[in-house]
Amino acid sequence: MEVPPVFLSGNHKAIEEWKLDKSIERTKTNRPDLYEAWAAAHPEYFAPKKRKKTKLTTYKPRKVQVEKPGAGED
Repeated sequence: MEVPPVFLSGNHKAIEEWKLDKSIERTKTNRPDLYEAWAAAHPEYFAPKKRKKTKLTTYKPRKVQVEKPGAGED
């Protein structure tokens, strides 16, 4: 199972948005009756967003230099 890139970005706001979107998708699939009621009560969720899209950054692990035992000792 692959980790979604949004989790590796470290952007907490983007992670929360992703989790909400996935939650809504699951509800729409599993309980369409609840989804329809929620969608009717929250029309602002479907309105065009006035904020700019959060850019996801790619995860780049740091390079760690490991010194060999005894290296550099004279």
